[in-house]
Amino acid sequence: MIVSHPISSNKMEILDHSGQSFRQGNTILIIENDSLSVLLITEYLSNTLVRLIHVTNLEALTSFINEHIDLIIKGIGIREFREGLSLVKKIKQQNPGIPILAHSACVYEEDIEACYRAGCNGFIPKPIDFEYFTKILNNYLGA
Repeated sequence: MIVSHPISSNKMEILDHSGQSFRQGNTILIIENDSLSVLLITEYLSNTLVRLIHVTNLEALTSFINEHIDLIIKGIGIREFREGLSLVKKIKQQNPGIPILAHSACVYEEDIEACYRAGCNGFIPKPIDFEYFTKILNNYLGA
């Protein structure tokens, strides 16, 4: 499913404290099976210049065929933790230059370290702290 937000003059950009903003045309691929997480992220980014594409785990590896992706947010559920990290490794093998942010309620130190070892560039804990979320997105998509 592709969720595009049209660019218009009344669309705001998310800014962090340093004044950075997302560049027009950035595309975020959300790989997430949890529909509530997708809804929260989509709603939060709905007034930005960012294009969102949502796929499930099964669709993830074929999502790159006709799309330019600037950032991936990969949901990693408690029940599918190992499978989620396996998918991160496969994505990194095929697309080593695309940053991946793990998004998970598995917030023990060893779980977060496992995400980094699998190839994730960052970690977004659930529930989302939107101030932190904004900062981490600006680190990767800032102008």
